[in-house]
Amino acid sequence: MKERVYFVDFVRSYAIFLALFDHSLNDFNIWANYSFEQYAVVKLFTTSATPTFLFLFGMMLELVYLKRLRKVGLPSIKPKLYKRSFQCYLGFILTSLAGLIGGYLTIKGAIGTTFFAVNNHYGNILKIYCVMILLAIPLLLLRNKYGIWFIVVLCCSYWLTYPFTSQMEIQHGNIAIFMSSIFGIGGSGGPSVFHSLSIVSIGMLSASFIDFEHKWKFQRINFYLLLILLSLIAVVIYTTPWDELLNNYFTNTYRNNNHPIYYLVALSLAVIHVLFFSSVIPLGIKLKPWTRYLMVFGRNSLSAFTIGNIILNLIFKRIEDYSFNLFAPLLFIFFVYIILFFYEKFESRKELKTGAYNT
Repeated sequence: MKERVYFVDFVRSYAIFLALFDHSLNDFNIWANYSFEQYAVVKLFTTSATPTFLFLFGMMLELVYLKRLRKVGLPSIKPKLYKRSFQCYLGFILTSLAGLIGGYLTIKGAIGTTFFAVNNHYGNILKIYCVMILLAIPLLLLRNKYGIWFIVVLCCSYWLTYPFTSQMEIQHGNIAIFMSSIFGIGGSGGPSVFHSLSIVSIGMLSASFIDFEHKWKFQRINFYLLLILLSLIAVVIYTTPWDELLNNYFTNTYRNNNHPIYYLVALSLAVIHVLFFSSVIPLGIKLKPWTRYLMVFGRNSLSAFTIGNIILNLIFKRIEDYSFNLFAPLLFIFFVYIILFFYEKFESRKELKTGAYNT
């Protein structure tokens, strides 16, 4: 019987919740009711969604695609990766279209998003995924041939360019957005594709320690990884003025400039999430049937993320002048959940009918 790593589904569901919660908190103007300190505490959790997605992507490359590559060969995984990349691109474009309809983007801006030369409202991680999934093909081939540590060193070595790329300035805004999204040059948005590969590679490394015979090996080694990351963060805190650190992190300055501090904190938060859920839902556990309802977002992560952001883009202009309470974003997330819940019901019934017909 095939062993399933259930905690990954739970982490993915949680990350989707965090992403939608963060986006809706912004658009429903919730922060008008809270101090900066309260804002920072909540933001520390909600903004961990993106790095957690990247970390989980690396884990899935190791757990699913690498095994399939070794078992069946490259032709078995390329179509799936191409399809997923296209789905991410489609989700990005649909989010841009919703932004155009909702008044966030102009026609020119919406067209610019198709070339990754303009950012849209909340869907930008999808363009990163679109490119990164294609890069996963050579990444998996290299992983299979040279091993996991080669991949970690290769992906993290891009940071050697940071002293040079961080000094580069691009005057043209659209070019800066494109270069920042792909290469982390230009200070117009992050995380970039090539910087994010470091998080992906650590996710692959983390997943390589999953062992159903030694069920707590994964947690133990990831705990050591977390200690290393926290030690580096302690050095950052010691050497960086506290106000500067808080301001640059929570205003997304570090993120937009693809600063190492953003990735260091982001990776630490991703490891914390994975450690927590892997401890609560350890390897080999048998889940109760009702737990499947907790993983609706995880099973439909791309759909949940895209649908939620499309809705926010469509209502952007209608709600920007109002300030809501915390009930509004929670109701919004529940609405997205209901859509996906009934979508799954519809799909399962369709499969049953198709199976009965074929029989």
